[in-house]
Amino acid sequence: MKKSEATATTLEDEHIKLKQDLDKVEQLEEKITTELTTLQQRIDKMDEELLIYNNLDAAKEAAAERKARLEEERVSLGHKLESLRFTVSQLSEACEKKRASLEDNETYVQLQNLEKKWQHYEQNNHVMKDFIAAKTKETDYTAVKKRVFNELQQYNKYIIENTGKTKIE
Repeated sequence: MKKSEATATTLEDEHIKLKQDLDKVEQLEEKITTELTTLQQRIDKMDEELLIYNNLDAAKEAAAERKARLEEERVSLGHKLESLRFTVSQLSEACEKKRASLEDNETYVQLQNLEKKWQHYEQNNHVMKDFIAAKTKETDYTAVKKRVFNELQQYNKYIIENTGKTKIE
C-alpha cells in the first residue's frame, strides 16, 4: 500500500513538472511565432527597399529632376527678392520725402504741438481726478454722521426714560 501511495505521489509530482514544462514550451512557441512574424515583416520591408535600390537609375533621375526644380525655384525666388528689395527701398525713400515735407508743414507742426498740449492736459486731468477722489474720501462724513445720530438717539431715549422715573417733590 505504501508503495502504491509513493508511486501515486511520484506520478503526481511528475505530472506537475510535465505540466510546467508544457507551459514553458507553449510560451516558447508563442515567442517563436511572434519572432517569425516580425522577421517576415522585416523581410518584406527589405524586399520593397531592394526593389527601390535595384532601380537606382530611376531614383537618380528623380533626384536630378527634384534638384533642377528646386534650383529653378531658388532662382525665381531670388529675382522676386531683388524686385521686392527695390520696391521697399523706393517706398522707404518716398516715405522719408513725405515725412520731411510734413515736418516743414506749419499746420503739421501746430498739430503736433496741440497734441502734446492735449496729452499734458489729459495727464493733469487724471491727476486732478485722483486728487478729488482722495479728498472726497477724506472728507466723507457719512459714517461719523450716522454714529453721532445713533448716539443722539440713544441719549434722547435715555433722557426720555429717565425723565419719567425721576419724582418731582
